[in-house]
Amino acid sequence: MVTADGQVRIVNACTNADLFWGLKGGGGGSLGVVTRLTLRTRELPAVFGAVGGTVKAASDVAFRRLIARFVGFYGDSLLNPHWGESVTFAADNSLIITMVFQGLESRQAQAAWQPFIDWLAASRDYTVASPIEVSVMPAQHWWDAAYVEQNRHGRAFTDERPGAPEDNIWFAEQNTELGMFIHGFESVWLPEALLRKDRQGRLADALFAATRSWAVALHFNKGLAGANPADVARAKDAAKNPAMLTAFALAIIAGGDPAAYANPSYSALRRG
Repeated sequence: MVTADGQVRIVNACTNADLFWGLKGGGGGSLGVVTRLTLRTRELPAVFGAVGGTVKAASDVAFRRLIARFVGFYGDSLLNPHWGESVTFAADNSLIITMVFQGLESRQAQAAWQPFIDWLAASRDYTVASPIEVSVMPAQHWWDAAYVEQNRHGRAFTDERPGAPEDNIWFAEQNTELGMFIHGFESVWLPEALLRKDRQGRLADALFAATRSWAVALHFNKGLAGANPADVARAKDAAKNPAMLTAFALAIIAGGDPAAYANPSYSALRRG
């Protein structure tokens, strides 16, 4: 990298270790201009997968109970290296599930969710507006445009503008973000300690109270609680907020204008 004094420096764990520590965290371009880098890569697992669905509670009381049930279910079954992404507790008493997983076969993922699905089915207080479904695909094809186009099942959109590259795709969830202007954004780390049996009730109360004003999304990928110990140890050696090391999720409340490209057709893209 080139630092502010014009010097070209090699930066690694042995040379200029302080700069290396900062570059791996929040420092980035504020510490200098990175001209070349070497990345550590990993072998992909055999499969990646997703679980999606929407559940609507019939009343406020039922929704508070749904939040509590999911908090307990997450702590018991999903707080491990296999599961990530997010769920949203919406102001209309809905639970929106948009989670991903790695290293599990379809039957294993389905088995993990079955107790929660059975609990919902046993009560008349909940309507499954969108079925909780598991889908899997070879991990090597997760970002493969040709494979996704042939097997997308609503998972991705293609750029239909004349002359657009064939591999110009974006995932369905990103279609809610394209051209969105965020007016307000608040977030807070949720420590793993909140998942203790004696604290889950207070967490559920807080989440429910927040949804009376706005939707709350829990982003599980952003916290390292439940990750492999070796990965947590490596994350400590970087300029990052230490709260992420023991957090199971980052709770996000954000508001803004709707996405500009809600319609994935060419006409909508052209208006942009």
